[in-house]
Amino acid sequence: MKFVSTKNNCPNVSLKQAVFQGLAPDEGLYFPETLPQLSIKEFETIADKPFNEMAFHILKHFALPEMENNQLKEIIDLAFDFEPKLVEINDNQYILELFHGPTLAFKDFGANLLASLMCTLLNKDERLTILVATSGDTGSAVAHAFHNKPNIDVVILFPKGKISDNQEKQFSTLGNNVYSLAIDGTFDDCQALAKKSFMDTPFKEKHSLSSANSINIGRLLPQSLYYAYAYAQLLTKNKKVIFSVPSGNIGNLTSGLLVSKMYQFNCHFIAALNNNKVFHDYLNSGNYSPRPSVETLANAMDVGDPSNFDRLNFFYKQDVNNFRKDITSYSFNDDDTLRLIKDCWQKNQYLVDPHTAISYGGSLQFAQKSKDVVSSVTLATADPSKFPDVIEKAVNLTPKIPERLQICLNKKSQSIDCSVGYNTFKEKINSLLSL
Repeated sequence: MKFVSTKNNCPNVSLKQAVFQGLAPDEGLYFPETLPQLSIKEFETIADKPFNEMAFHILKHFALPEMENNQLKEIIDLAFDFEPKLVEINDNQYILELFHGPTLAFKDFGANLLASLMCTLLNKDERLTILVATSGDTGSAVAHAFHNKPNIDVVILFPKGKISDNQEKQFSTLGNNVYSLAIDGTFDDCQALAKKSFMDTPFKEKHSLSSANSINIGRLLPQSLYYAYAYAQLLTKNKKVIFSVPSGNIGNLTSGLLVSKMYQFNCHFIAALNNNKVFHDYLNSGNYSPRPSVETLANAMDVGDPSNFDRLNFFYKQDVNNFRKDITSYSFNDDDTLRLIKDCWQKNQYLVDPHTAISYGGSLQFAQKSKDVVSSVTLATADPSKFPDVIEKAVNLTPKIPERLQICLNKKSQSIDCSVGYNTFKEKINSLLSL
């Protein structure tokens, strides 16, 4: 399979090229040149298989013939010693738990597969620097996935003081080949620095830069797997499946749409957003107007210009009416978020983090307006223990901290402060990577 840039102004590339380049030379994002057109009957043949085996049957459509079957299976098995879990909390109402990986967040799926893929495809005489901007959980997932991997350095950019201490400690305490820069700005500033770096050819080539943000197609493909896993478990219900997705950079949403179109799932998607609702406003008005992000309790969704909009706009041929056929959107403020955490706990005795609370709210909103009986799946993207202050404020409970998170919290952060100026940023990177 070949991958094409969403800007259509550079040559199509292989999976390896797309993964290692991250961003296309014309500043577009890579997307499958032709999405495999399979059928629900074909999906039924893999629906009862274990997660890793199902993953192989889905990903082979993108990886073959570039790699052998056995190599792809090894990459998948190396990436996943954990899997999603679908929990029914009420009649036809489900939570898809995606936080059973090493950093307690859904981004472990994309980051681990990407790291496994890159380490397998990287030649022994090559060196690589992963540059990634994070508004929360991406940084920790990527840092852990690539930690101590040979010939690979990792630089994490995050907005200083705008992510939880629990999130920051997960990547800022690792050391060795993982460096974290606390940028004096917003996530949008971090993302802008990363994008500018990829367009700075001399700088990019000097450090062999690649991305592990959701701009990298290698992050999106594995995230499609848990949608398929959940859908497989609901096939016998014979109901339409509604996936409610907490949405910031809308990469997670894009992944779900990708696999649903491949196999022609009978489903619909909810883009659940916080006060950073550029995508929500686009679906309502037809006008896409990026704006500076604002700080919220669901910080991983604090994105004012979601990069994956380019992919969806490319896929839906720049027609908002095409978007609306598959996606409904709702937005929730911080008061709503606290209310929804409390609501889910009181009604279901199920504790959710602020991002999952927003997707739970999307599920409730859709159910109130839908006349059909559907299977409603709320994506739970992080363990609530990563946001103890928010949980305590909402329900007066202190979530139990898993041991693998507690270990990080007991360590000292090694983050380095950095301004938003590009030249200062480059000097920091040059200094760090010359050590």
